[in-house]
Amino acid sequence: MELLKAVNMILPYFGENTITKIDYKHPTVVLITDVLEDMQKTLLSKGWWFNTSYVKLYPNSDGGLDAPENALSIVNMSTRDVIAIRDQRIFNVTQRSYKFEEPIVVRIIDNMDFEELPENVALWIMYRTAYEAYVRDYGYEDVLQIIQLKENEAYQKVNAEHLRNKKYSTCKSPMAWKYYNALRT
Repeated sequence: MELLKAVNMILPYFGENTITKIDYKHPTVVLITDVLEDMQKTLLSKGWWFNTSYVKLYPNSDGGLDAPENALSIVNMSTRDVIAIRDQRIFNVTQRSYKFEEPIVVRIIDNMDFEELPENVALWIMYRTAYEAYVRDYGYEDVLQIIQLKENEAYQKVNAEHLRNKKYSTCKSPMAWKYYNALRT
């Protein structure tokens, strides 16, 4: 979904006309785009099938690791050391150092451009943005129930798609393996 389309879908809730381009001189458009950026980071930081990846990072010549661009979150999968992003570099919180001796495998949760998001995710973020922006501008009113209903519908679609793509199965659980092993003996 294009950013302009999302903004134009939100503007009628504010009693505003649609626009032909994003104009940052328009106060309502500025409010909507600011809230959309905040909501996008907040909602994507959970980590979904489309913005989570596992990468092996190698230390550079001075022993440091550069943080991946647009990373919202990073988790060390190689060791028990806790890591964090500081100053666009990866910091080992456990050892209180920027130095790494060996390459590490990390799970990265990325922020993405709004236009690159799956359609259901963009709708969910758009409705959540409409709700938050409306509350910030007007306070609580009846129209919020309509926005909240649409947001919840979009969230249910996103969650269903997430579960399909992650391919969760009880057959892969530890209890299932115990059951299968008990059947074999």
